[in-house]
Amino acid sequence: LMSSARIYSPPIADNWRIFGPGGYGFANPIEGFVSRGVFGTGLELRLPEVKASAFLHESVGTYSRPGGGATLDWYLTDRISIGAAVEFFSIDTPLRALYYGITSDEYAVRAAYRWHEERKLELVASYQPFTDGNQRFSAGLSFQQRLVTVPHFWLTGLAELSVSTNSLTDVPYYRPAADLTATVGLLAEHVLWRDYDRSLVQALKVVGGLYSERGYRENWLGVALYEHRWRVDPLTEFHYGVQVSRRTYDGAEWQELAFLIGLRQRI
Repeated sequence: LMSSARIYSPPIADNWRIFGPGGYGFANPIEGFVSRGVFGTGLELRLPEVKASAFLHESVGTYSRPGGGATLDWYLTDRISIGAAVEFFSIDTPLRALYYGITSDEYAVRAAYRWHEERKLELVASYQPFTDGNQRFSAGLSFQQRLVTVPHFWLTGLAELSVSTNSLTDVPYYRPAADLTATVGLLAEHVLWRDYDRSLVQALKVVGGLYSERGYRENWLGVALYEHRWRVDPLTEFHYGVQVSRRTYDGAEWQELAFLIGLRQRI
């Protein structure tokens, strides 16, 4: 189970906001129960061309240690944006690694080009060093193209290519020496009901493709997500859904059924 939340204050002097990141997750690997709770505080600056934040957090549970990070997004033009982020004791550290006292930091960069509201290309790359000596590099390229735009319905095409490498493979968490994922898919969004600022939207996302891991044969993967998005008023948005997926890890097939729920509440 994984959950996360981020609470923002109303704007301070127009451009500043205080926020509090938090979350909780637990897992039951073969070694035993593992958990991580995160809570903290941060400060965010929003300007027309720049968005930046810095934060500190504390982790409790199987492995307790402080952490923190910073982010920067720069909108060079209406179409081009770049960004960078760093986090110490990354939230992406595998829970199973914490059982053995292993943590990781993360350094990431991104660049995006948006032709208009219907087409976007984005490149992301990250470096994640672990305290056990493993060094993980990953990169991904994603493309979105609106295919159909009619009243109350949108259909978007999705394509994504990602790769990753790990310098060590004899570690107690998932660490492919090298892998590649290539997927294509569709996202359909339909407005079931709207009354001024209130609305109900149903969305169906279907993605399929190829997963290749060094040392194992290629296999296919698939993900299907169906969700409802309720906008109760201009300040409150609630969504929930169900997701089924098929993936492979070290040549073994895994099937997953997940229930998702989320709330965005503006103050």
